[in-house]
Order: sequence, then structure tokens, then C-alpha cells
Amino acid sequence: MAHPVDSSSSSSSSSSSSSNGQRRASLKIPSAKFSIPAQDAHGHSARVGFRLPPGILREINVFMQHHGAEFGWDTDSDFFRWAVWNALESASKMVDGQEVSGVSVLNSVQVEIWQEQHAMAKFKETIDVIQESISVMNRVGAEKRVIRMLQETLYRVEQLDDPFWKKMWKEEIEAKFGHYIKRARLTGVDLDDEE
Repeated sequence: MAHPVDSSSSSSSSSSSSSNGQRRASLKIPSAKFSIPAQDAHGHSARVGFRLPPGILREINVFMQHHGAEFGWDTDSDFFRWAVWNALESASKMVDGQEVSGVSVLNSVQVEIWQEQHAMAKFKETIDVIQESISVMNRVGAEKRVIRMLQETLYRVEQLDDPFWKKMWKEEIEAKFGHYIKRARLTGVDLDDEE
């Protein structure tokens, strides 16, 4: 399955506190494995509706507000598609460890292909967002923030479980932005000192 890429609107660099109190740029890199397409390869989709106890829907809304972007979910529908797909996969494995039908196998393949395509598109989009953020920070002379953002991004990349995406991220960051980190090391920039 495809793995990490960044979410679109939440991929800007905002500040968050780390455990040592230092402010760090926060760049979310959710995994594409949490994205399920709204339609098949032919553009077909089906509308589904069901009722829930209000308390569960409130919990979903609160979760989405606080954590949805971490998974790359922009809407409740993104969450529900993932939840339904995972419920189907789990239930299928309970039936003698087999897929429920050949259609399920085909759907799995289609979802995996879509996730890989989605992951690559989000990867490219995120690199563009990082580049744009760096341009803005450079215009206002915030080089330390640039370096913090890149370090936070590299830290998150190290947490990735897919070797392919870890390598892709590291190589792209090194190729496009590595000179910032090298310059900081050479000049001894103090990142704890606020600009």
C-alpha cells in the first residue's frame, strides 16, 4: 500500500511546541493508506446513507476537527469511506481468513493503485508547498524558521514505515532544500534563538 504524503491545505508550516519547549514547524505528512477514492477507475460511485447515534457523530466531528488533517481527511466523507473499507477488510478476514469475493480482491487492487497515484500527487504537491513556504520565509528574512521547518519535515520522514516513500522524501528534500541545512551547520545557526 502507498504510504506517507502531506495533506493539501494543512501542509503549511505552523508552529507547535515540542517536548523540550522549543517551537518547531509542524508539517503533517499523513499516509495515503488512509485515503479511499470516492469513485472507481471508470468514474462510477454510489451514494450511501445510514443513521448513527448522535453521540458517535459528535465524536467523529470532534475527531475530524482536531485530527482529520493528520490523516489527510478534509471531510467526514473521507473518514467514512476509510472506515467502511477497513470494516469490510476486517470482516473479510474473519471469514476463514479469505476475501469475501473476487470483486473484493479487484477492489483491493484498484484501491491500492489509486492510493499510489494519490500518494505521488500529494508528494509533489507537498514539495511545492514547502518551496512556497520557504520563499515566503526568505522574503521576510526568517532563515531559522526555514531550517526548523525542514528539520521537522525530516524528523517526520524518519517516522515513515514505507522505505520507498522514506527514500523519496529524503532524496527530494536533500536535492531541493539540503543547502539550507548545510549552510546552517557551517555557520552554526542557533535554532533556539528566536528571530
